[in-house]
Amino acid sequence: ISLVSQAPLQEKPVLTGWLCSGKKYNMPLVRKSAHSFVGAWPLSGCNIGPLPLTIYALTQAGDSLKQSEWLEFTTVQRGRVKSLFSADSLCHLSFGASSLFKDIFVRIDSSAAKMNGYDIVGQMYQVKPADVPLNKGVSLSLSYPETDSLPGKLGVYRKNGSRLRYVGGKISFAEHKVSTHITGFGSYMLARDVDPPQIMALSPGNMSRTTNTRPRLRAVFKDNLSGIADEKFRRLELDGTKVIAEYDPEKLTLIYSPDEPLAKGEHTLELVVTDKNGNSARKLHFFYID
Repeated sequence: ISLVSQAPLQEKPVLTGWLCSGKKYNMPLVRKSAHSFVGAWPLSGCNIGPLPLTIYALTQAGDSLKQSEWLEFTTVQRGRVKSLFSADSLCHLSFGASSLFKDIFVRIDSSAAKMNGYDIVGQMYQVKPADVPLNKGVSLSLSYPETDSLPGKLGVYRKNGSRLRYVGGKISFAEHKVSTHITGFGSYMLARDVDPPQIMALSPGNMSRTTNTRPRLRAVFKDNLSGIADEKFRRLELDGTKVIAEYDPEKLTLIYSPDEPLAKGEHTLELVVTDKNGNSARKLHFFYID
């Protein structure tokens, strides 16, 4: 619960309401910044919201401030199987018996997803509390419209600052939803990735010549959204045969040096990379050993 007031206050605002035990409770809010105050309401013994709360404050000019809040939440008990839905029923959380370390009070809020540069489908869902660790995690499903023309390129992403981080993308075309397993709460949404990875460099260069019979083969690539899953989706081939290349995840680079000298003449070097949404990029080079 938070209060933002542009006017200077005489004293700390007070949050008031009824505990789940039926007792009235008043709690002063804590100053977060010059005009912002926050507070945490005890939910022990509660099962489900909404819980009505009111914030009272008095400005230095003598004006009274009153802000009403309805705290939505659902108690999820450790060791219990439970399903929760957002208010629009498009976000679904499925808890298993080993999902939690302890009982938690879960909220699912939604808002428009304002993320520049991303193709977002639907709302952004803020699953709270974001700071509570989970044991085995929970299943998260987000629904997309039946009229969506390209659901196969959708994935579940978590908001990380001004960027999105791919979480998963198991698609049920029959149920019009995308599911994944999450190990923590936060802000989640559906985004579409239709762009293939970018192959930045492949060497030896195309049509290049060398006298080195054991040339260093190198490939540099990146993917800006869903990312490359694992080594099965990073394929470097020398003369039509896949090689076991060393992968540097920080530099997004594959490196390989042949164990045996290559024969003189023409050779081919090919890279194929595929991101987690099935978008592929391919580059083929010819090089010559003199």
